[in-house]
Amino acid sequence: MPTNKRNILNSSSWLIGGSAYIAFIGFVSSIFLMRLLDPVVFGVIASIAAINGLFEIFRDFGIGRCIIFAKDDELDATSNMSFMINIIIGFIFSATLFICANIISKKLNIDHQYLNAVRLLALNPLINSAISNFDNNLQRRLLFREKALTESIATTSCAIVATTLAFSGWGIWSLIIAQQFAAVTLTVGYYININKYWKPTINLVGLNFRKMLHMGGHFTLSSVIVYLYNNLDNFIVALLLGPQQLGYYSRSYNYAMIPSGFMGSVIAKITGPLYNNMADARDKLSNAVQTIFTLLGIIVPPLFMFAIIFARDMVLLIVGPKWLPMILPFQILLIFSGLRLISSSASNVFPALGKNHLISLIPLVYLTTLLLFIYPSTKWFGITGTSIAVLATAIIGGTISMITAARLLNINLIVFVKPIIKAGLFCISAWVLFRYSLGSTETSIPWLSIKVIIYLLLYAGFALLAMKNEIKIALTFKNTWVKYNGQTTEVL
Repeated sequence: MPTNKRNILNSSSWLIGGSAYIAFIGFVSSIFLMRLLDPVVFGVIASIAAINGLFEIFRDFGIGRCIIFAKDDELDATSNMSFMINIIIGFIFSATLFICANIISKKLNIDHQYLNAVRLLALNPLINSAISNFDNNLQRRLLFREKALTESIATTSCAIVATTLAFSGWGIWSLIIAQQFAAVTLTVGYYININKYWKPTINLVGLNFRKMLHMGGHFTLSSVIVYLYNNLDNFIVALLLGPQQLGYYSRSYNYAMIPSGFMGSVIAKITGPLYNNMADARDKLSNAVQTIFTLLGIIVPPLFMFAIIFARDMVLLIVGPKWLPMILPFQILLIFSGLRLISSSASNVFPALGKNHLISLIPLVYLTTLLLFIYPSTKWFGITGTSIAVLATAIIGGTISMITAARLLNINLIVFVKPIIKAGLFCISAWVLFRYSLGSTETSIPWLSIKVIIYLLLYAGFALLAMKNEIKIALTFKNTWVKYNGQTTEVL
């Protein structure tokens, strides 16, 4: 089907709407599950998820991500290679984890009663082996409508199965069965939507091995670094503090990442092809990146400050007092999440400009910072210290990432971050107001509603008075997205 402005806008709308729906369903279902299940259960799931994450590094040695940046004549062959490697690595990894389940449980302080659960979780790499391949093909072809519908069905089914089984007293099995059911649903749904454009075969004609290995190697190295960075905190908490504290920490982290996960997913999937299409027009690419940062400056700081201010109220009212230990780590991780979202939005500039070494170099800065702080911080201050160490990585690594992107695009760094600085000043003022003037130990829905209304009115006034120029700039993004994707995309 030929591309036109209406198709592109509809596709983008499905992406944004689908991501919002998935985030909402995940949030609502987690409320029920956290009220029904013990924190230890979430700690066990988080521990094994960290182990399973090793598969994500070597699932296809970075070839899957090359699909997004492949030329049309290389696309099918690259997809075939990725699919074959995915299946082989998935089988090997699942078999290894299943055999080593007892050793893994002992090393991570997991009680023997959860051993069979660990064994079943070991099958996840095999079950998930084809998902990323199909997902990358959908993204490459901008089939966001099909992708959003499939993910919405899988997420809804996962929430229904998990909540129903948890109400019936299935404990940790409610989460495991729901996850695997959703993975199968996602795989089948993705394949149904992509098979009209591509079907897995052993045909590798047209594959640019040199280009694929070069880019895939950088993606794999980046994946190793990102894996260590994303899971080191979970391993340290599990080893030093045990599954219960990991349950508090993992829930804090997951909740803190909900807004950035939604917005980051949308921005990454839009800016990837957008930046790639505009790479030959450096001035236009610079303008597009500045527009994205302006958009983030308007939305991100006030949104995350809202969650920080009302964190205690939300935890007590939504999931109950047994989760009180997660409040302070949650607030710290919200700051990390916001900073990471802002800085990571520049990451698609690097592959678009052919700076593949930066794909792994920037994450290495994050990992190095975490290695320096994570162990002593966790040992001295518990999961609060873990959260502080994670925040330090976003401050140091994020700053370097934005400076690098600004230099590559010849953008004045002050202009680059000016909208974010403006919104940051509003956040500081709002924090002082709510902390010292409107602070209260009372936790009730009426009082929380009043404070929320006051916050929204404050931000609306601030945005209209201090950021009206930034809002006008952000509104131009729709035209930029349509123009430069409409010129280059052949099918939707």
